[in-house]
Amino acid sequence: MAAQAERVLELCAALGFAKAGIAPVHPSERGPEFRAWLSAGMHGTMDWLAEDPGHRLDPSRELPGVRAAIMVADVYAHGGASAGPDLATDEAAPARGRVARYAQGDDYHLIIKKRLHTLADTLRVEFPGHSFRSFVDTAPIMERELAARAGLGWVGKHTLIIDPDLGSWMLLGGILTTLEISPNT
Repeated sequence: MAAQAERVLELCAALGFAKAGIAPVHPSERGPEFRAWLSAGMHGTMDWLAEDPGHRLDPSRELPGVRAAIMVADVYAHGGASAGPDLATDEAAPARGRVARYAQGDDYHLIIKKRLHTLADTLRVEFPGHSFRSFVDTAPIMERELAARAGLGWVGKHTLIIDPDLGSWMLLGGILTTLEISPNT
């Protein structure tokens, strides 16, 4: 299992992800808080968040037989893979306002998911008989919780993952897999 995990992380690095880790998969530890948040109407008009919260809280409902989550991060400022032009300033252009830094470059969903699909395709060849399900905000997965479990950082008061070297300007994605690989612990 350790050799498989090492190979997975090597492939993640070769694909240019800023950070990668492997997390154990089990139901969310934040279920009661998430349900209370929904009950309080904190999700506003994002009704899709309240549709089947049990599915969102348990990754095994997204991929039966899931054993691990391969989690990756990209930096969206300071020259990350999805960074657009110089993002070193927050100054607004007259009459144009500001655009969030994560939205200034190319669509990160497409960029990260393309590399995750490449990773999943490579893993399918190297580890036949296993399933791989890529996601970047495209599945009912608690990405931040899995990223923290995978060692990509910790959840800050601002609810983002913080890494001591990369900060909190990271975009997350991952792959659920039936492959049994050692988590980063």
